Amino acid sequence: MTVIAVVASCTKKGEPNKQGELLTTEQIKTLSTDQSMNGKQITVEGYAGLCNSMFVTEGTKNEMTVYSDGFCKGEKLINLQIKISKGDIPLTGDEPRNFGSFADDKNLSNEALTFMTDDYQEVKNGKLKFSGTVVYNGNDFSLDNVTIHK
Repeated sequence: MTVIAVVASCTKKGEPNKQGELLTTEQIKTLSTDQSMNGKQITVEGYAGLCNSMFVTEGTKNEMTVYSDGFCKGEKLINLQIKISKGDIPLTGDEPRNFGSFADDKNLSNEALTFMTDDYQEVKNGKLKFSGTVVYNGNDFSLDNVTIHK
C-alpha cells in the first residue's frame, strides 16, 4: 500500500493596511523635538537604504534609513525597523508582505534590495512610501510596524 501526501499552501492575501498621514520633510524634522507623534501612524516618502548597517540578519527586523534624494543621499528623513526575509511562504495564514529581500546573499547592496509591498507587489528599491508607528528612544525616533507602498 502506497500513501501519497500532498502538502498545499493554505495562505491568503491580507486586507490592505491603513496608511498614516504623509509628512513633509519639514514636518519630519520637527519629530526630533516634538514627541507628540509618539505612537501615531505616519507615512514618509523616500529612498530606504542600508547606510550605516554593518550586519543584515534575515528573518528579523533590521534598521534602514530613509533619505530624500537617493540611497544614503540627501536629507536623512527617518530610520525604519523593517524585516529582511528570503520571502519564504508559510503554509497557513496571510502571505508575507511589507519586507525587504535580497536575491543574492552575496550582494547586499541597496540596488539589489527588493520589497514586497502591502499590496503584494515585488518592487525594486527606489522611491517608495513607508507607513508605520513613530517610536521614540530618548531623543532618537524611528518607524516600527512598517508597511510599504508604491
